[in-house]
Amino acid sequence: MIHRIYFTFLAFVLLCSSCSSDSSDTLPPVSQSQNDQTSADQSKNDLEWTSCGTGNFECSTLRVPLDHDDAEGATIEIGLKRQPAAGSSKIRIGSLLINPGGPGASATDSLGYIANRLPIEVQHRFDIVAFDPRGVQESTPLDCHETLQSYIAADPSPDNVEEWIKASQVAQTFTSDCAEKHGDILPYLSTLDTVKDMDLVRVALGDDKLTYLGLSYGTKLGAYYAELFPDRTRALILDGAIDPALNGIESSLQQSIGFDQALGRYFDWCKEKKVCNWTAGKDPAKAYAELEALIDKNPLQNRQERPTGPGEFNIGTAFTLYQGEQGWQYLTQGLNEAAEGNGRRMLLLADSYLNRRRDGSYPSSQEAFVAVTCLDDAFPSRMEDIRALEDTFTTAAPVFGPPAVTFMFTCAHWPVEPKKISVPKGIGAPEILVIGTTGDPATPYQWAQAMASQLTSAVLLTYEGEGHVALGKSQCIGEAINEYLIELTLPKSRTC
Repeated sequence: MIHRIYFTFLAFVLLCSSCSSDSSDTLPPVSQSQNDQTSADQSKNDLEWTSCGTGNFECSTLRVPLDHDDAEGATIEIGLKRQPAAGSSKIRIGSLLINPGGPGASATDSLGYIANRLPIEVQHRFDIVAFDPRGVQESTPLDCHETLQSYIAADPSPDNVEEWIKASQVAQTFTSDCAEKHGDILPYLSTLDTVKDMDLVRVALGDDKLTYLGLSYGTKLGAYYAELFPDRTRALILDGAIDPALNGIESSLQQSIGFDQALGRYFDWCKEKKVCNWTAGKDPAKAYAELEALIDKNPLQNRQERPTGPGEFNIGTAFTLYQGEQGWQYLTQGLNEAAEGNGRRMLLLADSYLNRRRDGSYPSSQEAFVAVTCLDDAFPSRMEDIRALEDTFTTAAPVFGPPAVTFMFTCAHWPVEPKKISVPKGIGAPEILVIGTTGDPATPYQWAQAMASQLTSAVLLTYEGEGHVALGKSQCIGEAINEYLIELTLPKSRTC
C-alpha cells in the first residue's frame, strides 16, 4: 500500500547519505483564551538545553496542550534541537524555526543538513531551531508499527477485485492498530494543531515574532501561521510550496502527474546519455512498464529476508526523483540491477526513503503522514467511489497515479473525521517569500504560484531546475534568503 508521496525535503537528505481541502469553511478564530495562554506560558515554559548528538547541537523539550481549546488538560511533548548562532550575541537576531515537510518528517534529524545549506551569515545571526511536530519522533510519537511492513509492501496497483479488497483490508488493519494504540491523540494531529504549537515554541524561545523556514509540507505550516498569527510573524520562507486550495483528490492527482512527468524526464535523459542498460534497447517508458509488471507478478528475491515487490519498487523509484540528475544516477543503478533479477538496490532506496533502521524498525513518519493527511483532507469513504477514480489517475499518471488511489483507503478507514479549514490569506502579515522549482515532482511549480497568489503579501521566487525545493541549489536563491531573513528585504518576483 504505497501512500501518496511525502511532501518532504527530507527524502533527498536521506538519498545523499544512503547509497554510496475543501475551502468553503472559515478558519476557527484565534480565541482570547489562546492569546492569554500564550502570555501565561511565556513565564512557565523556560527551556532547558543540553548538548546532544555530534557537533554544536543542543536539545530540549516543550510541553504543550494536547487540545489547544483545553489549556489545563492533558499535555504532549514537542522535541526541539538547535544549532546556536555562530556569531557573537551582538549580531544575533533571534531564532530561525525550521520544518522539512512530510507531514511526518523529523526536523531534528535533518537540522544539520538544512543549516549547512543556509547562507553563512544566516548561520551566524540566527539560532537554527528544529522542532518535530506532534506525533513525530522526538515529540510524542504516533507509533502503530505492528502492520507497517505489510502496509508498505502491499501491491499499490490492484489488477482485479480481489486485489482491491486486499488493499482495503491492509489499510483497515493499519488504521485499526493506530486507533487502538493512540485513539486519544488522533483527533489532535492536524496542521492547525501544529501551527498553534509553533507559536508556543516561539514564545518559549523568547522571540517576539516568528522567523521561519518551511520546506515542502512545511510551507503549509508557515502559511497557516500567517493566517492565525499575522501580528506575530517576522519573516516566512516557504520553499516547495503546496496549494492549500486543493482538496485531497486534486492534490493527489496533481502530485502523481508531477512524479510521472519527472520520471518522463528521466526517460529522456536515458535516451540522451545511453547509460540505462536496463532498457535493453527499448523505449525507456515501455521497458519500465514491462519491468514493473514483471515485479508485480514475481517480486525480486534478495539475499536479505525481504523481497522487492511492487510497493518497494514504486517507493524506490519515487525516492530518486526528488534530486534531479543525481537521483537519476541512483535510479539507473537500481533499475540495471533489477533488470538482472537483483532487487537489492531498489529495496535499499525504498528503505532509505522510509528511514528503515538496521533492526527492521521504522520511525513514526508514516503514521504521522497518514494522521495529518487524513485530518486535513477529505477523501472518498466508499470502495466504489475510490475505484471510480482509477481510470482518471491511471490515464494521467500511469506509474504514480494508482498508488495515490489505493492510499485513499487509509483515509477512508481513518477513525477521525477530517477538519475543514479555509485557504490561508495571511491578511495583516508582513511580506512572505514563496519559492517554487519548475521541475519539482513532489510539489509542482503551479502550487507555488497558487500559494503566492493566495497570500496577500507574498512574493514568488522561481528556481529553474529539477528536484524538490530550491534551498542550497543556487547562489541566486541563497542571496535572496540571506537578504530577506537579515534585512527583511524581499526580492522582486524573478527566476533564478
